[in-house]
Amino acid sequence: MPKFLILNQARLKMLALATLLLSNLPFPILALFCHPAYDDYNYTGTAMIKSFFPWYESMYVGVTGRYFSMFLLYFNPLKFAGIVGFKASAFLTVPVLFVAVFVFINAFLQSTATLIDKLIGAAFFVGLFSNQMPEITEMYYVMTSRMAYLLPCLLTLVFFALALTASRKTKRLRLVLRILAGVLIFAIVGSSEISLLVLALLIFSVTINLWLDQQEEFWLWLVFSIVTIVCGAIVIVAPGNTVRSAMFDSGQHRFIYSAGMSVRQELSFLTIWCSNLSFLLSTLIFIPLAANLSDKMAFFKHVRLHPLVCSLLLLLLVFFGFFPAYWSMGIMGQFRTVDTVYFFFLIGWFLNVAIWINYLKSKHNFKFAPLPRYVYVISVPIILVVLLFTNNTRPAFGDLARGRAYRYDKAVYERSVQLRQCIRARIFVKDCPMTGISDIPVTITNPYHETEFDMERYYWRIIEWRANPELAIKR
Repeated sequence: MPKFLILNQARLKMLALATLLLSNLPFPILALFCHPAYDDYNYTGTAMIKSFFPWYESMYVGVTGRYFSMFLLYFNPLKFAGIVGFKASAFLTVPVLFVAVFVFINAFLQSTATLIDKLIGAAFFVGLFSNQMPEITEMYYVMTSRMAYLLPCLLTLVFFALALTASRKTKRLRLVLRILAGVLIFAIVGSSEISLLVLALLIFSVTINLWLDQQEEFWLWLVFSIVTIVCGAIVIVAPGNTVRSAMFDSGQHRFIYSAGMSVRQELSFLTIWCSNLSFLLSTLIFIPLAANLSDKMAFFKHVRLHPLVCSLLLLLLVFFGFFPAYWSMGIMGQFRTVDTVYFFFLIGWFLNVAIWINYLKSKHNFKFAPLPRYVYVISVPIILVVLLFTNNTRPAFGDLARGRAYRYDKAVYERSVQLRQCIRARIFVKDCPMTGISDIPVTITNPYHETEFDMERYYWRIIEWRANPELAIKR
C-alpha cells in the first residue's frame, strides 16, 4: 500500500482538521450573498446625514449607553464602502472568530499541546458554535448584532489570552499587554449589557480568588475590576436606557417573575445544548486529554476555587444571559443575546471539565484511564457528521447548493436598482414599489429582513442624494 494511504495519527488529525474546517466553510461563503438588515440601514442612514458628535450624543441620550458599539456603528463598513464593505466584513467574521479562539486556546494550553491539536480545538469550537447557536443570521450576517454581541465575545477571549500570557513576558512588554487588556475591558463593557455582565462576573470571580489566595496579581485584577465598574456605570446611567425601557410599559422590574423565567429558559436551552451528540462525544474525548494536560498547565496553579463554585459560576453566567431582558422588558430578549450566552457556555463547559478533572486528580488521587481506541474510531466520525449535516450547517450548505443565496442576492440588487430609478424619476421612495422575496435563504436572512422596507428606502435615498445633490426632494 502506498505510504500516503496509511492513516497514521498525524494524517488522521489532519483529516479531522480538514473536515472541521469544511463544516465552517459555508458560513463565510454565504457572506458573499448577504445584505443589510433593518437596523443596519437605520443606523447607517442616520450616520450618513449627521456629523459624529451630534449623532453619538443622540444615541447615548436617546437610544442606548453602548458607547463602544455605537462608535463602531458610526464608522461602519456599510457607510464608507457600501454593500461591498458590508459583505467583506461579514466574510471575515468566521475567520476572525477562528483566530480569536485559537489565540485563547494557545494562551491557555501554552506548550502543553501541539499546533495541530490547538488548531483542531479552535476549528471544533467554531464548528460547534456555528452548528447550534440559536440565531445564526443575526450573529454572523447582521452588522449591528456582530458589533454589539459577537465582537465583545472575541475581545473577551483576547483579554484573557493577554492576562494569561502577560506574566511570562519581560517587564516592559508585560506593562504594555496589561494596558492593552484594560483597553479591551473598556471596549467589551461598552458593547452591550450582556457583555458587561459576563465580563464583570468573570473578572470579579478571578479577583476574589486571587484575594483569598493572597496572590500578588490581586492588585492588577482589582484595577481591572475598578475599570469594569467605571465603564459599566457609563453604560448603565445612560439616559437612552430609560428612553428605550419606556417602550415596554408593562411587566418590567418584577424580580420573582424575571428570575423564574430566566431559570426556566436556562433549563430549556441547557437541555438542548447538552443533548447535542457532537457536544456529548467531544466531552467524553476531552476528559482523558484534560487529565493528561492538567499536571503540565500553569493555569491550575492559579485557580484555587472549588470546582463546585466554578460550576455554579457557569450556571450564573447563563442565567445572566436571560435575566436583564426579563427585568427591563418583561419578555425574553432576542436570540442574539442567547447566542452570546451559548458562546460563553461552551468555553465555560470545557474549562469546568478540566477544573473538575484536575481537582479529582490532585485532591482524591483519581486515575483517568485512556479511552479504548474503538471509542475514537466511533466517536470522531459521528462528531464530524453531526457538525456537517445537522442544525445550522445543513441549511447553510443547502442555501449554497440550491442556489437560494445567489437568487436572493440577485433579487436584492434588482430591488436597489428599482429604488434608485424611482429616486431619479423624483418619485417618493415611500411610493416606490418594492417586491418582496419569498424564497429567502434561511441562513443569511430571517423574516425580519423582508418585512421592513422603510430603512432600505431611506438608505438608498441618501446614497442617491449624496451622489446627485440636484435630485434631493422633500420627503
